Amino acid sequence: SSAGSSVSEEEGEDRTGIWRRRRLLDGSLNRVPPGFYTKMWTLLEKCQGLMVLGQPLPQSLTQEMTSGEMKFHLECEALLTTVTQPDFRQLVVEAILVLIMIVENNVVPYLGGMLVVENIVHTANTIFLEDQAQMRSDNHMCCVQEKGSCNGAGGICVLFYDSAPSGTYGTISYLVRSACRVLDSVPNEGEIDCNQM
Repeated sequence: SSAGSSVSEEEGEDRTGIWRRRRLLDGSLNRVPPGFYTKMWTLLEKCQGLMVLGQPLPQSLTQEMTSGEMKFHLECEALLTTVTQPDFRQLVVEAILVLIMIVENNVVPYLGGMLVVENIVHTANTIFLEDQAQMRSDNHMCCVQEKGSCNGAGGICVLFYDSAPSGTYGTISYLVRSACRVLDSVPNEGEIDCNQM
């Protein structure tokens, strides 16, 4: 039985860092999901704009350009490249995906003013750390005791970067919870049909 436990421990060690490496790679290559920029155009129709690290992407672009226009896609890419840390950039992409899902599933008719995307990411990290503190898991205490102590890019816990996107404790789950906290237009209480999202 000890041979079986050492194999599972080795598997666990091999998996440590896999999602962080994936985010670093995707962020370094500026990878986004298919149709991402076109969906950002639809998102911009439902708010006054997006802001990342002080760089705005105003709603007025939807009046000046079409969703499939290369110039619009380049504007979106320029917004994302303001984030110099590739792993943080990828979390910003995931946060924008959550906003897109909110719009596509008509959770609310309008998202409101200028949406500061990094606030959603930072709040998701805070919720993640709150959950880790409640679970009192020793191997997840790096940033629980002193925020930013693990030196993750953008002040985000390295363990949050290394979380899979899906699942109860996945980054998307935390980003959805964060969007509910940060955006005044998304309800904090009540039921949202997450089966559609």
